[in-house]
Amino acid sequence: MLGVLKIMLKDIETLLSELTEEKEITRKALLCIDLSENYRFSNQIKPSIKYANLAIDYAYGAEDKKVLGSAFSCLAITLSTEGNNILARENLIKALELVRMTDDESLISAILINIGTVEGLLSNFTESLKYLLEALDLLKKQNNIVRLATLYGNIGIVYRRIGNYPQSLYYARASLKIRMKENLDIDIAYSCINIGNLYKLMKDFQLAMGYYKKSKKILENNPNNTKLSMLYFNMAELYHSKKDFFNAILYYKKSLKFSRENHDKNSTILSLKELGKMFKEIHEIEEARRCFIEVEELAQNYEDNDVNLSLFSDLADFYSSINQHERSNEYLRKIISLTQKIYTDKMTREVAHLQSRFEFEQKQQENELYRLKNVELVKSNELIGKQSRELENLNQSKDSILRVVSHDLKNILGGLYSIIDLLKIEQVNDRVEKYIYHMELSCEKGIRLVQMLLESNQIEMTDFKIELIPQDLREFLKYLLSSYVSIGNKKNITIKYDIEHTESLKVLINPDKFGQIIDNLINNAIKFSPNDSQIYILLKKDSIDEIEYAKLSIQDFGIGISEHNIPVIFNKFTSARRKGTAGESTTGLGLSIVKRLVELHHGKIAVESELNKGSIFSIFLPISHTL
Repeated sequence: MLGVLKIMLKDIETLLSELTEEKEITRKALLCIDLSENYRFSNQIKPSIKYANLAIDYAYGAEDKKVLGSAFSCLAITLSTEGNNILARENLIKALELVRMTDDESLISAILINIGTVEGLLSNFTESLKYLLEALDLLKKQNNIVRLATLYGNIGIVYRRIGNYPQSLYYARASLKIRMKENLDIDIAYSCINIGNLYKLMKDFQLAMGYYKKSKKILENNPNNTKLSMLYFNMAELYHSKKDFFNAILYYKKSLKFSRENHDKNSTILSLKELGKMFKEIHEIEEARRCFIEVEELAQNYEDNDVNLSLFSDLADFYSSINQHERSNEYLRKIISLTQKIYTDKMTREVAHLQSRFEFEQKQQENELYRLKNVELVKSNELIGKQSRELENLNQSKDSILRVVSHDLKNILGGLYSIIDLLKIEQVNDRVEKYIYHMELSCEKGIRLVQMLLESNQIEMTDFKIELIPQDLREFLKYLLSSYVSIGNKKNITIKYDIEHTESLKVLINPDKFGQIIDNLINNAIKFSPNDSQIYILLKKDSIDEIEYAKLSIQDFGIGISEHNIPVIFNKFTSARRKGTAGESTTGLGLSIVKRLVELHHGKIAVESELNKGSIFSIFLPISHTL
């Protein structure tokens, strides 16, 4: 490590000398960017920020948008390294605005990736994926293989953080495949860590440890690699979950030592926190106390919401266990405050997005009305009246959604969650605990309704598109459906599928959105099936009007759908909605979203049903023989 620092410091001295002698202002800006990056690599944050700001000043003087965007991006990366991700995001957005005015797609994609990464650190996963997927489109056009592999890995990490493990594994494997083809040893190690993390989350500890050991073998031959801290931490977590306390402590300490040496604040906080929990678990209270006191000091003004929520929870639990209840309550209040802030911020962003889309569509409708009134060939008052009614309906629908989302639901659910969190702290009897449980269920239903309203509105927009990628549908479903085998356990429903003998069916899908379609249809089948029944899932090739389709059918033997309700089953807020067989509620939005998503896949959906005998929902996706 010392050798690397000496080389960096020598570079800094050279750059400082060049900066003093340089007269050309654009070149001065570029030298300041290089200085900022060198200081950051040597973990000298203050001078890194100083020279990034100086680069911004020089770039403004030179009126060079590309260099100015690079300077803002450089400052943002240093701020994020320090843990100030909110300010980092602001600077990256400035950088993106500037470089979009240029034709440098390589620089645009790099900044998009940085914004997506920072949004992920702030738990803004929808925004994170938006930026990362836009960068993916650009990189595919550039054919930048190495950066593409990194981006696949980053997208996989975001999907992992939102709990979509099949989609995450898809991107992680895509990243590993490229890196193995290019013989990128260090990057192969990173991909192995990501895949190991996924298998750990899916409780496959043997596979997880196998990938970790592959990565360890590579990284320990490169001892200056900063990812070793993360690897040791993940291995410690895996040993911890298996109750192997000796190895867990050993690897937590290795992770802590390495992260301190590299001045990695995030890794140091995580390692200290988990080490403290481990010592508490084995009743080494003084060791645990030392860890938690240090982590409290480090975490002041830290802005990673996920890390802070986890940390506050662990600190509240620790102080409660040693009877320091006032300290414990202090962190419980912080949890409530941060949770409410995250929820409020998210809803505010969604409402702002919805409002902007509403205004855009309203303007489009008004422009169309003006055109119709002024085109001589279009004299039909009925057509103009229809446009007016559509505009009025659009206004009423959008305005209604905005009022509900931005005011009533946001305030009610935010307040309710705060009250529930407070009640959970109190000692209550079984009856009150039952009320708290039902209150929490009501909040969850409300949030699901808000999410579905927003999603339904978004996908109905005419310019909404999804990225479709080639997939072997049989292989995709084999992995996806394995996670549903136990989902019907509460009602003792058996889910059966046999697609092993199906031939390979090549289709174009969006794995995330197609997974959402399957999830909705299987959950509906469970919801409307009686206890102790079965659900069958069948995949086969079919043909309609001489066009070959992959046909996926989901059959249940539940309450079915009456003949007069079948034509309206896919309508938004359909009158055909009913409660499930165990009293489960429904919004009347799920199938309308499913139908729209199927259409975005250039597919068709059909239903066959008979009242009290069950239903079969079938999805038809065009087969491609050129993939």
